[in-house]
Amino acid sequence: MMLRLPAALGWGVLAIVAWGSKTGQSQAGWLAAVLWLSVMWLQPHRIEVNHRWLSVAFFLAALVLLEQQDWAKAKGSWPSFLAGILLGFSVWTTPSYFLAAVAISVIALRTLPGAFTGIAEGMILASLCCAIPLGWQGALGGFGDSLIWVADNFVQANRYSYGRFPVSVPPAALLPAYWGAVLVPVGLLAGLSWCWRREPWAIRGVLSLLVLLAAAYPKWDAYSLQFLSAPATGLTVLSIHRYPVLLSRLVLQIAVLLIFGYSVLYLGIPAQNEQDSWVKAKIVPG
Repeated sequence: MMLRLPAALGWGVLAIVAWGSKTGQSQAGWLAAVLWLSVMWLQPHRIEVNHRWLSVAFFLAALVLLEQQDWAKAKGSWPSFLAGILLGFSVWTTPSYFLAAVAISVIALRTLPGAFTGIAEGMILASLCCAIPLGWQGALGGFGDSLIWVADNFVQANRYSYGRFPVSVPPAALLPAYWGAVLVPVGLLAGLSWCWRREPWAIRGVLSLLVLLAAAYPKWDAYSLQFLSAPATGLTVLSIHRYPVLLSRLVLQIAVLLIFGYSVLYLGIPAQNEQDSWVKAKIVPG
């Protein structure tokens, strides 16, 4: 069970780096990965074993695999099949990611019909791998009932205003606490600045972040949006790094260096302060 966390973090980092490399921005990919890890490690207790970390990691890894295809000429191959398996696992890990998986499949259908077949086959295989053990143990019906109950009750009980944090946040912890909530709209705006130029990587990046945000509904509080911080950070850094102005890259590099230094100097201090706030408010994180 505990292996899920390092796997999710590892895939998330590798996906950011690989995405940057595929778009011709290797340096930007590494900058985004270092930036994201620096912010996340400011509050290590919030990087807990969680199904949403894992689902986002599956989703990001699937996107990177799809980028390996020639979206203009290929007729489908093993990357799309493996991407379908990962998308299927992301849905079974967090059912609301079904929307995200469908959206990516539709994008593939419109841009590369051959990839759609591979994605569908991969998702079917992943679903069989998950459904057969449940059916063998007689738990498939109960699993279906729980999904119906969640669909009827989850939204009403978990609706939060965007960016809200359930407890007061100490000044030293503001950066990691609200990183996801801030970077999601920033990443979307930065990516949109390239979409009008019909840049394929930007279009797919923006659409992917939008469907991930929709899949997170209604939990749009700052704590839950941290799970979208990896793709949001990647899209933001890749978009800014691609600007032809040299100053933008220099400012980006300095910002990453400063945040990395901040995380090294203050590692663990903001985390402890916020943990005290959770305890005092009698709230269990997660």
